[in-house]
Amino acid sequence: MIKQKNIFLFFSMMGILALTGCMKYVFNNGIAVSNTTEITSEITTQEQEYVSIQEDTTTITSEFNKDESKYFYGKSCIRYDQLNDTQKLVYNQIFEGIESCSEVINISYDIDESDLEKIYDAIINTADFELVYPTRKYDFKYDSITGNIYKISPKYEVSLEVRSSMISSVDSVANDIISQTVGMDEFQTVKYFHDYIILNCSYDSNSENYSNAYGALVDGKAVCEGYARAFKYLCNMVGIPCELVIGTTDIEHMWNLVQIDGEWYHIDVTWDDPKNKDGDYISYSYFNLSDEQIFTDHTVNDTYILPVANSTDMNYFNYYNLCVSSLEELEDVLYQQVYNACLNGDKYVYFKADSIDTYNAIISKLCNSYDLYSIIKDASVDANNIINVDNVSFSYDDDMLTFTMNLEC
Repeated sequence: MIKQKNIFLFFSMMGILALTGCMKYVFNNGIAVSNTTEITSEITTQEQEYVSIQEDTTTITSEFNKDESKYFYGKSCIRYDQLNDTQKLVYNQIFEGIESCSEVINISYDIDESDLEKIYDAIINTADFELVYPTRKYDFKYDSITGNIYKISPKYEVSLEVRSSMISSVDSVANDIISQTVGMDEFQTVKYFHDYIILNCSYDSNSENYSNAYGALVDGKAVCEGYARAFKYLCNMVGIPCELVIGTTDIEHMWNLVQIDGEWYHIDVTWDDPKNKDGDYISYSYFNLSDEQIFTDHTVNDTYILPVANSTDMNYFNYYNLCVSSLEELEDVLYQQVYNACLNGDKYVYFKADSIDTYNAIISKLCNSYDLYSIIKDASVDANNIINVDNVSFSYDDDMLTFTMNLEC
């Protein structure tokens, strides 16, 4: 059963359903219709051939030294680190083979099918060229007596020339994005990447490149996997450790773990991009969450052991002191947020409840009282940018206890 993940917008206190995550909701004569999109999660398609080794294999004896490799410089490599010595040697062979689009990659070390699955998973969820256009499928041959795999044949969907052109296009866009982060710290840089993808990419499962970084950054159309791969690609380019996380929400899903100031946080760019008629809506409900917070409605289903995320320091609402514990505190935060928004020409303000009791109290206040709207009007008057409170709307996320107000300044 698909759990409905809703973000409600109240316009003049009328409910409007919005998109979040890997699900789209539309109104059909007042009825919310779930239009689910299945995200490809299959890493391999395998064709087993019961044959004995009858040909020579090309042996690569050099171990892949991640400390000396330009690929791993300044990047997270938790998947590679969890491979054993033999798996790392095979990783090197497959990595180099896929990088050059080799039709056949000979395996010189003893691995079985489970080894291969783990190695292949590490490559297509780590290597930059695989973030742009992942090589999801392969065939393999193995010795029917020992069970050892001695050859794989990746199934490339694009040629080396096309992939190189795609990487060049992604790099061009990425460099332009990164040029805007000069002088920013890690938190600010991560936030800029998060916001850029949301503002410049639309959730679209019909796009040709919906599941890769090219789709998100160049086409501007992707699903959760494309969002996550694009975000990792940008972080990789500036040396901010970042990982893909494979899991489920209502359906199969992908998001990121990112390291800021030495601490790991979950960040779900897709679920912070609910569809809105304006196209400029940014949510921060899933920006830098701890394990405890993300596991409210996300489940990890990854092959690898992922870093522990137990800090909340860089959570958006904690970082900006927007987490409120009472209605009185909300009034102060709301006034200051609206005042600053009116001065800066911002359209949205954000805050979060620290508990379900506070959350319910805020919901009741917003729906049944005009007091908070008076605060909004007073703040706008003081900022010399008067808001028509009749046009103010708000959305809320009952999993993350977060609120967003649309001021329509």
